[in-house]
Amino acid sequence: MNAALAPLAERNFRLLFLAQAVWLLGSWMTPVALAFAVLEQTTSPTALGLVLGAEAVPLALLLLVGGVWADRLPRMRVMVGADLISFASQGLLAVLIISGRAEIWQMAVLSAVGGAADAFHTPAWVGLLPQTVPAAMLQQANALRHLESNAARVVSPLIAGVIVSTAGAGWAIAVDAVSFLIAAAVLLGIQVTDLRGADRPAAHRFTAQLSEGWEVVRSRGWLMAMMLDTALWMLVVYAPYEVLGPLVAKQHLGGARAWALVAAGYGVGTIGGGLLGLRLRPRRPLLVAVLINAAFVPVLALLALATPAWAIAGAAVPAGIATSLYLVLWETTLQERVPREALARVASFERLAVYAPLPLGMAVTGPIAGALGVSTTLWLAAGWLGVSTIFLLSIPSVRGLERLEAATTG
Repeated sequence: MNAALAPLAERNFRLLFLAQAVWLLGSWMTPVALAFAVLEQTTSPTALGLVLGAEAVPLALLLLVGGVWADRLPRMRVMVGADLISFASQGLLAVLIISGRAEIWQMAVLSAVGGAADAFHTPAWVGLLPQTVPAAMLQQANALRHLESNAARVVSPLIAGVIVSTAGAGWAIAVDAVSFLIAAAVLLGIQVTDLRGADRPAAHRFTAQLSEGWEVVRSRGWLMAMMLDTALWMLVVYAPYEVLGPLVAKQHLGGARAWALVAAGYGVGTIGGGLLGLRLRPRRPLLVAVLINAAFVPVLALLALATPAWAIAGAAVPAGIATSLYLVLWETTLQERVPREALARVASFERLAVYAPLPLGMAVTGPIAGALGVSTTLWLAAGWLGVSTIFLLSIPSVRGLERLEAATTG
């Protein structure tokens, strides 16, 4: 336990940890609040998908740009600037919803502004964290980061559910706006050395820097395969879950409180997965990650059947455990196998595989559900996980890749 908490003794990491805690607390409230802000105006799954997916469009388009600029500018300042933009966009969105003037297109545009800011915040965060702790503490710092994020997954949806049910969705989004402002203020206290002249890429053409990062990705078959699978997972599994889950909750389970309960159950599981990640060190991390990902199937199946919220929330716990442990294993593998000087740009490509398919998935989920039915669409998403597992297990470099320490010691 002392070793796991050691990074918190470092002032810069402590400030980064605190800023992210505030940032995450507000950010994890928004999906619940925004979904029900839309549903107050329409029950159309297409409209819901467009608003929820609007954030991912600029995020996907600008992520690679953000990755390069996070190498060119002081990363703390990039994060502060992004947080201030998010504060402004979420604050305006809250005012529009509270005043009763918000329209669907306005919600989509302001969500897109927040997504653009996040495209710069995310790679800057990836690059800044290693500067706040000694190299020996990096794994503990990453573990604490995941536990922090997972704890916010538990607390924030519950808070959002209460605020939405009592005061309204606009006030929950207002809390999110304030969280960005507080996070920016905390980040200003971080003092790290500007590494642009040391281990950051040389200041040459933007396209050359992108090409260097892509070459690192392309030369690793396991990395390409996992990124492709991630993109399809976001398109076929996660988008239907995010769009149709709140719709099922509103139509069959009782509304915002039910969906908040499911989200909280998932969050509880992610905390357990993070704790497992502190100790569990499988010899073949990607093999384990692929196998445990099937734990998401029961959640989709129970949503398709519109079972009681407590049952879906119960199934969401092991799904959360699997997701969190998957991320710990995956990020550790990246850190072990990707050169540090290319890690931020590789992380941008990897995040692009996460965010680029999301707006398309959310946009088409509504029409598909309208044509096939909500239940059928969720069953198809569950079935895809089986296809995905077989695909990844058929690739030798995925199932056979060993943890670097294990591979070195034999």
